[in-house]
Amino acid sequence: MTDSTVSLAERPPTFRHVVTSLAFGALFLITIGVNLLTPVLAWQWIRQPFVGVLLEHTLVVSSDEPTWPGHQAGLRYPDRILAADGQPVRNSAELRALLRDRQPGETVVYTVESEDGHGGWFTRPVAVPLSTFPSLQFVINFVIPYLIAVTYLIAGLWVYWQRPHTQVGQAFAIFCCAMAIVTGTVFDLNTTHRLVRLWCAALPLVAAAVIHLALVCPQERKLVRRWPALCFVPYLPALALVAVNEFYLYTPANPRSYFLPWLASYVFMGLGMMIFVGLLIYTRQHPVSSVVRQQARIILLGTVLAFGPAAAWIVASLLVRLFPALGLDVTFQPALNLPPLVFFPVAIAYSILHYRLLNVDLVLSRGLVYISLTILILVAYFFMIAVARQVFHVAAPASNPAVLALFIIALTMVLNPVRDRLQRLIDRFFFKERPGFQAIMRDFSRALTATLELPVLLEVLLARVRSTLQVGRAMVFLADERAAEYEVSQSSGDISLQVAQMVRFRERDWLVRRL
Repeated sequence: MTDSTVSLAERPPTFRHVVTSLAFGALFLITIGVNLLTPVLAWQWIRQPFVGVLLEHTLVVSSDEPTWPGHQAGLRYPDRILAADGQPVRNSAELRALLRDRQPGETVVYTVESEDGHGGWFTRPVAVPLSTFPSLQFVINFVIPYLIAVTYLIAGLWVYWQRPHTQVGQAFAIFCCAMAIVTGTVFDLNTTHRLVRLWCAALPLVAAAVIHLALVCPQERKLVRRWPALCFVPYLPALALVAVNEFYLYTPANPRSYFLPWLASYVFMGLGMMIFVGLLIYTRQHPVSSVVRQQARIILLGTVLAFGPAAAWIVASLLVRLFPALGLDVTFQPALNLPPLVFFPVAIAYSILHYRLLNVDLVLSRGLVYISLTILILVAYFFMIAVARQVFHVAAPASNPAVLALFIIALTMVLNPVRDRLQRLIDRFFFKERPGFQAIMRDFSRALTATLELPVLLEVLLARVRSTLQVGRAMVFLADERAAEYEVSQSSGDISLQVAQMVRFRERDWLVRRL
């Protein structure tokens, strides 16, 4: 490399890149800060007496379980607590302060505003014994959503770190940060309400980011390439919903006025997912290459795994409303419906990066094998203990040396064959349509047959390289025999003509000799 030339790694970042990096850095810092704060707020809340139900920020009943004291006493959505033991309370902070010195087992008489069945409201007293919040419910309502939030945050950081200046990397980062805030603060939404404004702002942002992601993943749509500003259109209704949510969040004249804006945010999110899935199916049926087809397949699989249980619950709920005689149990089960949500960001991150980080397939394949193997070993172990106890009447089989020795001997005999069998099954199921580089080269060869002009050939080459390796910028260097150096003949991405002309390699340069 001569003194008069610069490399891409050495070129100074543009003002736009600096501003974008600072904005996304702030977004990630806010998301990390929120997810560090929520465990502290949750721990402080569970140390206080449990009022019997979960409450929204205006003290409207938001969630209740049949075993909770509030449900057994008759509290239901959308009842609203007006006073406790005759003392008026306006928000959760006043209610917590009033009950701070009370002990579990003591009874509190709430003055509750309830529906009268004719479109009006009436007040009634409800006596509820204080208790401690059940540990299992804490895991279901806080720990599981919090772990989902952490997964989204890690996936967003990973993809943005690899592809910070691309549309897909930025859209995915916005989506993951917004989703991490929504899921990470959902427990606070029903307990301390310190972060309710942030939750209301993040919810419409999730929908806008999903639509943004649909426009650029797994490939940029033609309309986006023609009008890049189209990606920002979904954020306009999102900002409007944020403003409406903020306006109606605390309205003393109508404490339930935020119901409709929240419903609108949910509808917007549903519309965003429909657009995302619709465009994904279209891409799967009309791909520009085998790589894009495989990316669409992976994301579709992750979407079905992530939202399939929740979609089934919604369908069952509608059926029960339409046909009550069916008698279906449609109780929402967070422990079953929430954990699959992690498949969505993992599938998108994998589809974006698995051709850029070529060892990702190996890591995921081996990880699935060893997770499955661990589950099988545990099942076999407990099955063997049950057989030893029930059939052979062995006392305390878990600590019996003979039983353990037999299990270890059996394990050593079948471990390798079972592992190899699992490896083949997982590779066949998850990676059966993975396009090899031979298929990619066949697609490239077909594209080359359409032209013999060098600029067009180089353009096709750069398009295939960017699509396959998922890079933001690419350049083709051709030799200039008269100057004994290599210069840029064609470039792709956000590389200006001036920068491209400055990048040159002499034949004696280290990189040229190394290649």
